[in-house]
Amino acid sequence: MESALVKSAAVAARTCGLCGISKGCLPGSTEFKLIHDLELYVRHLGPLHRGQHLFREGDPISGLLIVQSGCLKLYGVDQAGREYIPGFRLPGDTVGLHGFFTGRHQFNAVALSTSVICQIDHTHLQEIIGRIPTLMPSILRKVGQEMINSVFLSGNFTAEERVTAFLVNLHEKLQKSASSGEINLPMTRGDIAVFLHLASATVSRILSRLERNGVITTDLHHIQLLDLPRLQCLCMNVPFATQQVG
Repeated sequence: MESALVKSAAVAARTCGLCGISKGCLPGSTEFKLIHDLELYVRHLGPLHRGQHLFREGDPISGLLIVQSGCLKLYGVDQAGREYIPGFRLPGDTVGLHGFFTGRHQFNAVALSTSVICQIDHTHLQEIIGRIPTLMPSILRKVGQEMINSVFLSGNFTAEERVTAFLVNLHEKLQKSASSGEINLPMTRGDIAVFLHLASATVSRILSRLERNGVITTDLHHIQLLDLPRLQCLCMNVPFATQQVG
């Protein structure tokens, strides 16, 4: 199987200071010199178009990967041929940290929409963390967020709680671009169902009920949140890292 890591990556333009997600990588108070130091190590991978893989299971890790734009799906296939989805990665999210355990990626990462990835080569990580001590705490905080944000997959939550928690979490992560309450869905309903460990028909039924009750409006690729407080109330038992302060 050919390696699917984007080979045409060029040294990134010096744009970290202007990047819309830079506060997700570094605290807002980071000095300009430290931002400049980070830019010296950053490469852009992509753009990846829908259906193109950033990496495949078994590929060697290339370094620290952060989504700058777009959306990626992490997925694997079990021995019975069934697909499972550990998660989706949106702007500001790290990708592929699981690969640092063995030095090779444990899942596949495919673009669900046109995406650009920032990469810091793993051979430079120790050096850059030494120069920018705020980088590692920021990375660890993001890892913690991702772990807590997927807790509803292992909890004894209802199907409605899982679906509404997914929508609220997605809105929280995209709130800057979805301030009107509109969420663009790069993933399919089937993808959402696999991720939430539900049947596709169950997800569709819950979304239809939410629409009938005036909580959302929905079509194939968009969801408009009409009553966010009510939606949050429906999943009030599910904890979110995105609701934490700091």
